[in-house]
This record gives sequence, C-alpha cells and structure tokens, in this order.
Amino acid sequence: MRTYFYRLTARGELLHEGITVDDEQFRDIFFGNLQPNTTGLHPDYPYCSPCGAEMNFLLPEDTPYVFTRFDGERLYFAPRRSVQFDPEQLVFDAGVLYHRAPHQQWGRLSLAVLTELAPLLSPWGDWYAIVWKGTLSVIPPRQIPEHLHLICPRAGNMCAGCGRDNPSSLQITALFDAATLQADSWLQVPVHTSGSLGIMHGGFVALVLDEIMGKVLSGMGIKAPTAELTIRYQAPVRIGSWIQLHAEYLRSERRAHHVRGEVRDGATRAVLASGSAVFVVPRGTMQ
Repeated sequence: MRTYFYRLTARGELLHEGITVDDEQFRDIFFGNLQPNTTGLHPDYPYCSPCGAEMNFLLPEDTPYVFTRFDGERLYFAPRRSVQFDPEQLVFDAGVLYHRAPHQQWGRLSLAVLTELAPLLSPWGDWYAIVWKGTLSVIPPRQIPEHLHLICPRAGNMCAGCGRDNPSSLQITALFDAATLQADSWLQVPVHTSGSLGIMHGGFVALVLDEIMGKVLSGMGIKAPTAELTIRYQAPVRIGSWIQLHAEYLRSERRAHHVRGEVRDGATRAVLASGSAVFVVPRGTMQ
C-alpha cells in the first residue's frame, strides 16, 4: 500500500508536497472516496481517501471540503462532485459560511461562491439570513448556545405571521432565549404590508407584535391563543426598513399568560410600537 499526504487550503487548493493538484479526474476520485481517517495511522491527518493500492491522507486548513463553484442549484467541491444547495444547511463561523457536505461534514464556501450568494444575504441581528426562491432562511452560527432556540416557519402551517404554506405569510423566524424567556426577530418590512400613507399598516404592526409575543410561549411549549392585545403606536414603521421584534414573558395567572413586546427600528433601536398581550390556554387543554 503506497501512502501519500495532502493538504487542503481554505481556498480549495489541494496540495501535494507544496504543489497544487489540478488533475480533474484525480480530484473527483480523491474527494469522492474521502472519509474520516479510522485507519489508526497518521492521526495528524484526520481524513483519508483510499484508491486501489494507494492510501491518501488529508490535512485540511479548515474543512475537508471546500465548495469552489455554484451553478445556481448545486455546490461543487470537485469538478464533478457536488451537493444540492439548501439554505437550511448553511451555518456561519467567524464571518465564514459553511454548508453541509458528505459524511455529515461541513464544507467551506469559497470566496467565489460567496460573491455569487452575496446579493441574497443580509444581517439578521448578530446572525445572517438568505432569501432563496422567495423564502427567507436564517443562517445560525455553527455552534449555538444551548439556551438559544430558532423557531422557524413550518411546512403545513398557514399562519399569516409564520406559516410556510401561506403565500402571504410574513414567515417570521424567531430566536427564543430559554434563559430569559425572551424572543427576538428581524424583518425587512415588505411592501404588501403598506397602509394608505406608505408606511406599515397598523394592523400589520399589531400582527408582528402578536406574533413575536406568541413566539415566547411557543418557546416555552405553551399553546394558547391571544385573548387580549393592547398596542401603542409611537412612530411610523417604514416600508423596506429593517425592524427588530422583541418580546418577553411577564407572568402567569392560572390559564392566562402575560407577555409584552416592542417593534424597534433595526438601525437605531428606537421603539416604533409597543404592546402587551394576554394568552389564555383553552379549558381542558393538556400542556
């Protein structure tokens, strides 16, 4: 068995003894056979690629796969080796984007791929989001603290605030903090929520407040419809602007749960609207 050693740079360059390997057929075979190194040999090289009478060991600079090309549907880590692009399989770490790769590994997105996706990306609080085929997907960090939970739009849900199957839904994703019983979301105000004055309709402002306050209860595992909603409008919510939705749990009284929330300007954090709600668990409902 002949043994060879390779390195993979963060740019996707495969190096053997410092020389870049450009042979497309070899790269297809190499990355097609790539797997975690369970041979017990050369533990400094965490991956290996068996090929006939050869065993090729790989030490990556970052990840064992680097996506160097995107054709609009698939991400390529070798000339003819790829995975289907799925925005829900994206994560970030230190400003770098990663996508799921074979063997449940992460693959780093090269600068060329990032450049193609950049027009679809936007900040989402301290995280990121991507709009893919008309749907906004939040991109979480590679390591999420245990007390934080993403509550995402679900298929089969027709909710006007968060349902995935409702074409008019705002499809709000919320970040729930189990340690503080608070929820946050960020939303670019869509044009179809306009009122007669060219700002967000007051009814939609009430909707997003009700939605983010309800997400606190969702994060707590409580199912309770809105029984009372009080809104104070403090400043216009501009169409096209980014807003932050924030809510926090206050207290419970038997079946009633009290929550308060705010709509804030995404840039200045100025409060544009605030409100409170009472959610009541239906009689006879098991929690």
